[in-house]
Amino acid sequence: MVDPMKWSLKDLRIEGTWCYPVTIWPRIIGMISKRQFPIEKLIHELIDADDGSQRASTFSAIHPATR
Repeated sequence: MVDPMKWSLKDLRIEGTWCYPVTIWPRIIGMISKRQFPIEKLIHELIDADDGSQRASTFSAIHPATR
């Protein structure tokens, strides 16, 4: 269960969006490849899909208020 109040107490921030039309992605990808879009300001860490469960467990152990 997700409890945003626990995130708030630990000053955690989870962000995401799903509001862009699919037709815009070729333009965004082109801007990234030409270094016209500062993608490095948006991505803080990459997590391999195979490591997702382990990383979530580790995070939860380090930050018990997120459980």
